[in-house]
Amino acid sequence: MGFKKVFFHTVLVFCFGASCSGITGASGQGSGVAVEMLGLTPGASTSELNLNWYSGNQRYYQKTMVRVFKGEELVAEESGSFGKASAGRNFHKATVMNLEPDTRYRYSVSSDGKSWSEEYEYKTPKAGAFRFAAISDPQVNAAGTSKQGKQDSESAWFSIDQTSASGWAAVVDRIVSEGVDFILSAGDHVDKTSGDESEYANFFAPPALRSLPFAPVPGNHDKHCSFMYHFHLPNEYNAPAECEGDGFKTIEKVANYFYLYNNVLFVGLNTTAYPGSTDDAKFYVKVFDEVIEKAKAANSGKYTWLIVNHHKSTATIADHVADYDLQRYVEAGFEKLMDKHGVDLVLAGHDHVYARSYVMKAGGIWNTARKKYEGGLVVDKTKEQISLAENPGTVYITMTTASGIKYYDLFNSSGHLFVKNNEEYPYLVKGLVGSKAYMAGNLPLSVNIGFQHKIPSYMIFEVDGNTIAVSTYEVDKETPVDSFVMRK
Repeated sequence: MGFKKVFFHTVLVFCFGASCSGITGASGQGSGVAVEMLGLTPGASTSELNLNWYSGNQRYYQKTMVRVFKGEELVAEESGSFGKASAGRNFHKATVMNLEPDTRYRYSVSSDGKSWSEEYEYKTPKAGAFRFAAISDPQVNAAGTSKQGKQDSESAWFSIDQTSASGWAAVVDRIVSEGVDFILSAGDHVDKTSGDESEYANFFAPPALRSLPFAPVPGNHDKHCSFMYHFHLPNEYNAPAECEGDGFKTIEKVANYFYLYNNVLFVGLNTTAYPGSTDDAKFYVKVFDEVIEKAKAANSGKYTWLIVNHHKSTATIADHVADYDLQRYVEAGFEKLMDKHGVDLVLAGHDHVYARSYVMKAGGIWNTARKKYEGGLVVDKTKEQISLAENPGTVYITMTTASGIKYYDLFNSSGHLFVKNNEEYPYLVKGLVGSKAYMAGNLPLSVNIGFQHKIPSYMIFEVDGNTIAVSTYEVDKETPVDSFVMRK
């Protein structure tokens, strides 16, 4: 299954940023390029596939076409949409439908209806068991942007040239070796908040992204129009058709979407906004509620598992742990919403650390007067074998960076905690609360496992009916640094 033994017979030059200029069909950059930064996202179901790419000069590339071959037979030729992206470029988006399970296809794309890219391979998953990877915060940068493209100087592992681009490429290579069917992301794909196409060129550079669908949500570093242009999301909820200005406010309204992948219903939620109050946060939580309701209604009776990915983890343990925006999302009912809808797993990032919660019943709130968390923390004592049939609830996972761009420390009392004087949040063990108690070494209530090894990582999920086996890997290790099994 997946791509473990897929060999890319096309010729791709592996390069970064502006050095890719003029390469047709790869992740390039340049006004005369017909196809660059080509990527895939899941369709509404496994019988569909979404494609997205850039082209160069707007005058010449005003069509969007995809050809799909099964063996030597042309089985589909689809057209799509295009529009103006960043200076001198168009974005292109298309959907291929009626794909058969467990089938190997070849495809090529065109931006003008005349010249075609080289061919790439895509294999649909089997109808039953499948594997997917999850990552967060590659936050790929480039020479000329922040930190000149380098990884964190305190890293315990460095890629070949110590850049985030090659660190990301190394993680993608490891993911490919695991034979997964697609990659899920919790956001922060590039570093420069205002957007930088050389960073996107680095992000899309790994050749495997032409064959592995990538399911993103935006992070706070992705709040620019380029995020809308680069990803083609299925079943997107009330997203604006156009990106206004620099995109900072527009991006807060996009990327709430869902798709069915065999027996798993995936829902992507956008937590990039910084609500100024709990009442402000209720607006976003209401949107999330509507998205999940719509996803469940559209796929009633078709799924066993419900998985959410978003960016700003509410169950984290490092520098963002006391942030006011996280507190406001929680107080507005984000975690209660997971409980209401029976969400099994929530995958997030933002804090560049690894943490896994107990099985949480999120209906509770912190009672200041009684200094007690009410509404339920459910702990499965066996940990490695989690039975959600007997012990329903939600497992929250915070993922670290998938490139090594930077890391945040646990219990950091040296001034790096973003909010040092929050007296009400986070909710901690021993009846304690607030950032000062956290910095003194008291864990948040949710934390089952958490660590900071300062090594890029990724996760592998093996879905087989009523079971999901989960393993977290660091890029330099063959054995997982955390693993557990969920059963229903």
